[in-house]
Amino acid sequence: VVTGTSTGLGRNLLETVLAAGERTVATLRQPDVLKEIQTSYSAEKLLVVRLDVTQPSEMLAAFAAAEKHFG
Repeated sequence: VVTGTSTGLGRNLLETVLAAGERTVATLRQPDVLKEIQTSYSAEKLLVVRLDVTQPSEMLAAFAAAEKHFG
């Protein structure tokens, strides 16, 4: 799981992980920002989840989505 993937370090880490062929969950407050990246990677490699890390319920939901998606 990589948080803050809309810009900066989070975005760079996301791109590095995906380029290495790894599966990842990208979290950010505005998922539409990653539409271009989503079209470049299959659902087997990338799951994008809306997450505001200041909201505990969203953190739980994001991890539940990741577990459901990737097992």
